[in-house]
Amino acid sequence: MSGATNHEPSVMAILRELEPNLAVEGLRAVPSSKHQRRFELQLSDNSLYELVLNPPPMTKLLRYEHALVGSEALIVRWMHESASGTAVHGGTNHQAAQDEHKGCSASSDNTTTPLNLVQMLPSLVGHRSASVQGPPIRETYSIFEQPGHGVVMAALSGNITSEQRRSLDSQLGRLAHDLAGITSPSGKFGPAAHVLSSGKERGSNAVATIDGEETWSGAFHAMLEAILRDGEDMTVAMPYSAVRMHFGRLAHYLDSVTEPRLVLLDVADENNVLVKGVEGLEEADDHICRGDSWKKPVDQVVSPGTLVPREPYRNAKDRGEGWGGPARPPFKAHRESGDDIDNHDHDRETASEVSKRRGETPQLLGLRDWSNCVFGDPLFARAFSSNPSEAFLSGFYSSEDNGPTQHSLVQDRPNLALRLLLYQAYHAAVDIVQEFYGRRSESSRIELAARRQLNEVLLQMDQLSQNRTGKAQ
Repeated sequence: MSGATNHEPSVMAILRELEPNLAVEGLRAVPSSKHQRRFELQLSDNSLYELVLNPPPMTKLLRYEHALVGSEALIVRWMHESASGTAVHGGTNHQAAQDEHKGCSASSDNTTTPLNLVQMLPSLVGHRSASVQGPPIRETYSIFEQPGHGVVMAALSGNITSEQRRSLDSQLGRLAHDLAGITSPSGKFGPAAHVLSSGKERGSNAVATIDGEETWSGAFHAMLEAILRDGEDMTVAMPYSAVRMHFGRLAHYLDSVTEPRLVLLDVADENNVLVKGVEGLEEADDHICRGDSWKKPVDQVVSPGTLVPREPYRNAKDRGEGWGGPARPPFKAHRESGDDIDNHDHDRETASEVSKRRGETPQLLGLRDWSNCVFGDPLFARAFSSNPSEAFLSGFYSSEDNGPTQHSLVQDRPNLALRLLLYQAYHAAVDIVQEFYGRRSESSRIELAARRQLNEVLLQMDQLSQNRTGKAQ
């Protein structure tokens, strides 16, 4: 959804203004499934950083997409600080708050970040917001150092065995579990940036109240209304009344969720997941993505429109499309369409055969984007509304039995199916409306699939209502 125009200023010029002491030797755009613009920076010592900038000024944004750059910086910083016990919320040190309440509750809730999760987090090198105090700057930006070099999971499609895929799904399930083990420091529900911040890092189109909501139903209602109003603003045809009616009827089931747990909605998005451990693919990806672009003079690489992705992707089919620079060959063969296998098939098969022969197990490295976080019900993550695999569910639920919490992170299990219907309706509405804020080559397919999903969910809600009415009579 990020794009370049002929009027967009040079990214390198912006970078020189923001971080004049940063010795940048090269810069390369990386794809983003959201509107933020992301670039890999190669420094003079060959280390790699990632620069994140706001969308171009004229980009149409959904309400929840405002200030995502600041939100990601805030969330990453807080998670690192909470791991060391130095995080502060509302003027209170987290460790002091925990000590004060220690022994006062039998709950095993935790506001600290576990070590295995910290190892997947990027490190925040720098962040400035154009809306806060200090010398005026024209761009809100963040600079991160990723925990290592990997490839997005979408690039592995067709190149890993079913056993390797199950292993990755299981690791993602454990990641969702570990995130859910972290609770809101204030006990409030809602978008994590709203709960954690004092308001300075948020845009004017707030989705929730200043520091979150007292109940999960209140927080979910605010997010649902935000996306419905986004649709109404663009006159998108959707069954708004039916969605609102069913929420009003089922909202009380959300009140059974009383523990605001950290949820990263895109935790299993293949275009957001970074993977390491498949040597052939990592070498190919490293050569293709860096070999030519790093050799170009910086001013050529970052001139307006050179390597900025014009169209983002959400799935493996979109990889390699809509790029303004040297094409990044899609690793996935389009076998389903009957197309001939391209010349890169040999490399794909070789990488797959190498990993099979060596018995390599792909490892979860981390995530590219950490901005879309909520304190609420762990089942609100998109993965639970998108036919999660048995391996993902096993990774999530088995971790509960073996983890330090020794109790379920999912509350009110008898009614979880009802809550999932509401979450599925929300995610479908987001997918529908989002396509009217940034059309792409796959927009029609995504929109139609989301509309089918929404209609099916509403039909299930209608049947549920009829069944309960019949029993009452």
